Amino acid sequence: MNSDLINNINEVRNELKEIKKEINSERHKLSKISKHLTNYSVVRASGRIEILFKKILFDRLKLDCGTSHNRIKDFISKEIVDSSSNPTTGMIEHYLSKFDSNWNKSFSDKLKKHENNIKSDLNSLVQLRHDVAHGNNCTATIDTIIKYYESGVLVLDILDSVVSSEGSSIPIISLS
Repeated sequence: MNSDLINNINEVRNELKEIKKEINSERHKLSKISKHLTNYSVVRASGRIEILFKKILFDRLKLDCGTSHNRIKDFISKEIVDSSSNPTTGMIEHYLSKFDSNWNKSFSDKLKKHENNIKSDLNSLVQLRHDVAHGNNCTATIDTIIKYYESGVLVLDILDSVVSSEGSSIPIISLS
């Protein structure tokens, strides 16, 4: 995975760590601000996963187009990058199947083989974002949101390895 993607991942990682410190501080432990920080964390984490899954796909497809197919690049940009789509594993599989059934199969197989429940975690993060967006209370803790985000990062790593010739290179952090 390229350094730009890793920097984007780490930016949100660090922000979530800071929010966790704030929520767990004596000053905010029982405050309404903690609820707002938790809601923000859900939207921030899920939004970053959405942006990066689209970027990974777009960058790879742009490479395939070379320099002679600007109309195709523009189409892909509009259909993937500029579209609004929740970053569920089902949506990622949907995009992959549109371009290469082997990518889709490989991605699905790697998700199934993963020992942690990263697919469910990412989908839960997206559901939390949906709940927050529609005015429902978020009952997840900041630790759960961070866990879901890290699972989303693992999904991005699998996606990146499927669509590129590179292997995994995202530094994974401990959830403790």
